[in-house]
Order: sequence, then structure tokens, then C-alpha cells
Amino acid sequence: IISNTKDADAIIGVVSRQPFNRRVFKTLRNCRIIAGAGIDVTVEEPIAADNPLIKMPNVILTGHSAFYSTTSDAELFYKPMTQVAMALRGEWPLYGLNPEVKETWLQRWGTAA
Repeated sequence: IISNTKDADAIIGVVSRQPFNRRVFKTLRNCRIIAGAGIDVTVEEPIAADNPLIKMPNVILTGHSAFYSTTSDAELFYKPMTQVAMALRGEWPLYGLNPEVKETWLQRWGTAA
């Protein structure tokens, strides 16, 4: 993918699970392979004031907290506990990730399909 980029292309880290690799970006930028980057996950969080990414004119940094609100903060505790409570009541959890075992699970532990 990188070899097909043009000078106007940019890297935008959206919902990334891995920290942005500063060395890779610096190499791509210095070789004029990319025009810039938008980054929300860095190796060091919060990012240090002397981090070179802060001074790069073609980099946009955002705090890695886009999910945060009082509602989402409460859901971090509420949703998992409701799923556990559903399972303990014999109900298939709303966010069950193994649909292939649902029928067997309900037959063994469930009260309703």
C-alpha cells in the first residue's frame, strides 16, 4: 500500500489499536512518500511535551479520548455487568460473540431461546 501512495496522501490513524510508529512516519515523510498524518494513539500517553511529532507541521495530534463522555464512562461498567446478569438468569447475552454455541448454551443453561 505504501509504495502506491502519492505526495498528497496522508496517514490517518482512526480507531487504531496499535500506537503510531514515529520512526516509520519519519522515514515516510523524509522520503516524501506521504504528505502528513493524523494521529490519536502514541507510544507514550499522554504524549511528552518534547515529542518530535508535536513540532512536525504536517502532523495533527488528537487526544486518545474521543470515546469519553459521562455516558460512555458509565457504560464501561454497566454493559459488562448487565451481560453477566443476563447469563446468570439463563438469558443469552445481548453481545454474545459465539453465535455457533448459542443453541447449545441455551439448552444447557438457558431459560428461553
